[in-house]
Amino acid sequence: MMKKLWIAALLGLMLALSGCGGEKTEDAEEAAAVEEGQYKIEIFTAESTAVPVNTTEDPTVIQKLLESPEWERITEVPGDLVPEFGLRIWKKVEVNYNKTEESEEPEYEVIETITTFKDTDCIERVYSSNAVKGANIPVSVAAFYYKVPQEFLDTVKELAK
Repeated sequence: MMKKLWIAALLGLMLALSGCGGEKTEDAEEAAAVEEGQYKIEIFTAESTAVPVNTTEDPTVIQKLLESPEWERITEVPGDLVPEFGLRIWKKVEVNYNKTEESEEPEYEVIETITTFKDTDCIERVYSSNAVKGANIPVSVAAFYYKVPQEFLDTVKELAK
């Protein structure tokens, strides 16, 4: 009986430790992808979501605009939010099996969209179905709200000028 308890405790400890290490690995992989130029971000206004006002591939700026520990996930969102700016986050497609000819230009796909709102530090983050391959994700499940630091909002406003 005691042997079974020890095995269960060790198994639980191994699972807990492997779960913690996986998150750090994901963060390191994302940071490396940003440094390697795997991402680009388009900034657009709420009035014109079809035509971006600016696009950046600068790793320093992109790192400021991707989720950080300062972001606070919220579940209660004010009902009177008015969109101000939007960001489309693109990630380079590593392998495209449907492509028939070689091109020098890298191919990107949208992995998420972020919307900022006027007079608030709340944002909406919606993951694209491209972010989770093979999944048909409804917006109600893929949308999350956060309170972000002023530095994030200042960076977006600076890029939108």
